[in-house]
This record gives sequence, structure tokens and C-alpha cells, in this order.
Amino acid sequence: SYPVGLPPGTSRSLFTSVTSLMPGTLPAGTDESGRLIYHCLDVEQPVLHELGQEEAQLVAALGVAPEGVAAAAPAGESGSAPS
Repeated sequence: SYPVGLPPGTSRSLFTSVTSLMPGTLPAGTDESGRLIYHCLDVEQPVLHELGQEEAQLVAALGVAPEGVAAAAPAGESGSAPS
């Protein structure tokens, strides 16, 4: 799961659309805390870090202020598997 900082609506929908293009990664909804759930084929990849980079680039391109900027996972940290 990814702690997205973009508020629900157009910007978050655009983020999930863009990140669905990442190989082996598919947005699959949100959990009860509002984190985006991703289905990942290879959880050994630094998925959280890549999502953080994608969100930062989208925020910069759109000029939007995220609710609480999602912290990207440190380099080398892999995504978390759903529990």
C-alpha cells in the first residue's frame, strides 16, 4: 500500500492512471486509512520509492499541493505486500 498525498478527485485519479502504466504494477483500490493498494508482480522491486517519485513529478507538473506529501520509501526498500 502507498500513502498517497494527493486528495481524492482528478489529481489522484490521474496519478493512479499514470502508475498503472508502470510494468508489473496495478492500482487496486484504497484501504481503510486511504492508502492506495497496489498489486505488484515483483515485490522485490522498489515500488514505493518509484511511486513516490511519480507522485512528486505529477505534483510538480500540475502545481498542486498534496494533503500530506507522501514520503517515498528509501532507496532499495521494496513495496509492501497486502496483509
